[in-house]
Amino acid sequence: MRSGKILIPHISVLPTAVVANPDNPPELEIRFDMEPWVPNFDDPKAPLPVNWQLRFLHNQLFKQFNFPSRFCPGAFHSTILRKAEFRSPVHRAKYFEKCDKAIKKWRKAGPQPLNDGAWDTDGSPLLDPDNYNSGIWLFLDRENITHFFPPNFLPPYDTPDKKKFILDVLREEWYVHIHLKKDL
Repeated sequence: MRSGKILIPHISVLPTAVVANPDNPPELEIRFDMEPWVPNFDDPKAPLPVNWQLRFLHNQLFKQFNFPSRFCPGAFHSTILRKAEFRSPVHRAKYFEKCDKAIKKWRKAGPQPLNDGAWDTDGSPLLDPDNYNSGIWLFLDRENITHFFPPNFLPPYDTPDKKKFILDVLREEWYVHIHLKKDL
């Protein structure tokens, strides 16, 4: 990761929904879908899709770490609760109404940095912080961070060369165990 082969952009995200996955009982997940799902590849002046950075990183990592058991479970998400059970369908509906209100509020504010702090893997302040503190955090388990890789591909992202590179990376779609290259 430190070699620079993986380009890590500054990551600002916008949630698309809070959903219950199909597990029984379900996990509740906050989703970060790329919008629109198929970017405008033909117009170099068209804006990049919301949450493009997640698929951009994902595609590079999948290409770099090619091994048979790699797996992508679907949309980008963060599990916020495991084994969710509600007292009644009414309580469930009220919960998701509150989630929808929170998502609408966040969406109104626009994409937000994934990490706007400047701290190291142990929680101590970074020695040389800058304005771009999002990046890739690797965890040993659900609680222990082992590595932090700061952005090495910084804004602006609208220059012709950067935009072409980003769109070329976004063109690839990965599915569970299968790589399909689409000519869009």
